[in-house]
Amino acid sequence: MKGTRIPVWLIILADVLLLAIGLCTFAYFHHIRILWAPFEMIEPTPHASFEKPEDVGDFSETVGAFLSSTGAVTKLSDDVQIRHFLENNGFPMTTYERSKYIGLYQSKNIFVTVEKIADTGYQISAGETAMEIIYIYDIYIRNVENLYTSAYKTRTSITNLINNVGYLKNASDESFTAGIPIAAMNGDYWGNAYHTLTALRNGKLYLEADEIESDILVMYYDGTMEVYTQQNYDKDAIQAKNPYQIWNFGPGLLDDDGFALTEFNIDHYDTNVITTAHPRAGIGYYEPGHYCFVTVAGRQDRAQGLRMVNFAQLFENLGCTVAYNMDGGGSSQSYYNGKVLYPGDGRDLFDIICIGEIKDKNSRIQQAAGGDSK
Repeated sequence: MKGTRIPVWLIILADVLLLAIGLCTFAYFHHIRILWAPFEMIEPTPHASFEKPEDVGDFSETVGAFLSSTGAVTKLSDDVQIRHFLENNGFPMTTYERSKYIGLYQSKNIFVTVEKIADTGYQISAGETAMEIIYIYDIYIRNVENLYTSAYKTRTSITNLINNVGYLKNASDESFTAGIPIAAMNGDYWGNAYHTLTALRNGKLYLEADEIESDILVMYYDGTMEVYTQQNYDKDAIQAKNPYQIWNFGPGLLDDDGFALTEFNIDHYDTNVITTAHPRAGIGYYEPGHYCFVTVAGRQDRAQGLRMVNFAQLFENLGCTVAYNMDGGGSSQSYYNGKVLYPGDGRDLFDIICIGEIKDKNSRIQQAAGGDSK
């Protein structure tokens, strides 16, 4: 008696299904699981620290004009009032026509304005416009530690990262945060083990590498920021200069003269990430003590997002000398004064970059919301 012959088409189908299952299993363990595997929600353990030198990190001589001279705290949220305040004090004002201020915070140590551009005809380039929603934070800080990061070993919501900054300690293992940050944005998704090769947070080194693939941004204790590429990266030279933060995402957005780059390292960055409009998040540097956060909404009917070249051009227009692209897409999120301004797609994050009041060496909270409010 002859056995039943299996149709050729069924054998082929079975082979295809087995191959698909194998590829999916490989992708899960080598790409997906490594990114999304749950860890305990605790601060990661550093293996080295870079302590703040005594003679750096105070920018009062360069940014003092923007800070409260009396110690009083000013909080404003109305566009007209904010413009009036800026004009009366001789502070610079936005040049975007379809922009309005939604926040201003001034204390002895921090000055932040937040503007929202909501423009259905935002000019991306000559002859090209799009619908955009952009948040721009103009930031002045007295001390380098007024800019700090909140990072967990696992992903959690931006709200949890903001509400649990109290555990943070500096490189000397001293607590330096006090209360809820004034402003915050997502960082570089540092827990992405497939992508991130080096990471430094608040003077504590969690990951280091002899070579890098993507551009990195280093913030030093003297307040300066520099972008390093594969070509000019030197781990020992960077560590010798006392780094305070190292972010690993990128790319860098400006050249050495502050002009927008038009070509990027596509060997590491997916072409779609560079050439297609997406939600964006980035940080800009002017001089020690003066920075900006920028969040661009996207993947919405009223907000397309920006291509990388247009994101770079935005930072050139702002007058930054250094600018760096953080994690974007659904991770692009920003916060100000108790409210998440742009939640992205609501995904959990590994880390955020914060602007907030800190404690001095005697553990007394810097003049903050407890002062007089105008």
